[in-house]
Amino acid sequence: MIELPRFRSPPVTEASLSIQFNTLPFNNALAGLFWGEVRDRYSTVVEQMPLPPAFETFGSDVSQSLSFPFPIWGPAASRFWYLTSDEVYVLQLQQDRLVRNWRKRADDHVYPGYFVIKKALEQDLAQLVDFADRENLGLLVPNQCEVSYTNVIIPPEETDPGKNMSRITSICPVNPQGPDGTTFEGSTTQARFLVNDVQGHPVGRIYASFAPQVASDGRLVVRVDLLIRGRPPEANLPEALEFLDFLHSAAVRSFVALTTAEMHQIWGLDREL
Repeated sequence: MIELPRFRSPPVTEASLSIQFNTLPFNNALAGLFWGEVRDRYSTVVEQMPLPPAFETFGSDVSQSLSFPFPIWGPAASRFWYLTSDEVYVLQLQQDRLVRNWRKRADDHVYPGYFVIKKALEQDLAQLVDFADRENLGLLVPNQCEVSYTNVIIPPEETDPGKNMSRITSICPVNPQGPDGTTFEGSTTQARFLVNDVQGHPVGRIYASFAPQVASDGRLVVRVDLLIRGRPPEANLPEALEFLDFLHSAAVRSFVALTTAEMHQIWGLDREL
């Protein structure tokens, strides 16, 4: 296994792993039955609006680039959040997607690491596969995988993050210049990158966003969202789980590449790229 860079104090506040699959006839009644099987781990269930399907396409392959948030033949099926008692872990389930989230709900909560979240996802997925088989819902055929992270970054020396974004990310210019008679006030930064396989063919995309915001305690911070999504090489669950590892590796390397050495020192970077 290739060693990845890691931080002793990463600024992660939320992480999620997602597998999108063919639509199953999963309804509210079945969601209740499934909760009965996972209630020993998830004490609460909450109904949410569904996530729209999302596909990454490349080149001239646009056959799956269109997505519809709601089925055109009837009302949208719900998404269900199954939450642990401390609401740190969330299992999200809808007709075409399973998502496993970790959320930092208190200052002393420590990010457990990718492989802890993935192990929990594998347990949830195994239960869903067994449930779908017993209820004759059909096979789960994965078509997209996704790894996402939300980070909340405190700027160096409590500086204004909008004006000093270049101290946080390498993709923001230093001292941006506007026209005469103007003063630079602040910026948000977004970027998109292709993820290539060993042959150099695109297999996924990275979406990165750096945006100043006001935290709940009134401090000025930068929220960094990093999302990586793509199609697994083969449409089966073992390949999808392995592809999540590939996306995770791309996510870690991207975060290191897109943030500055000054921030790496603050977070305690253990390994260089």
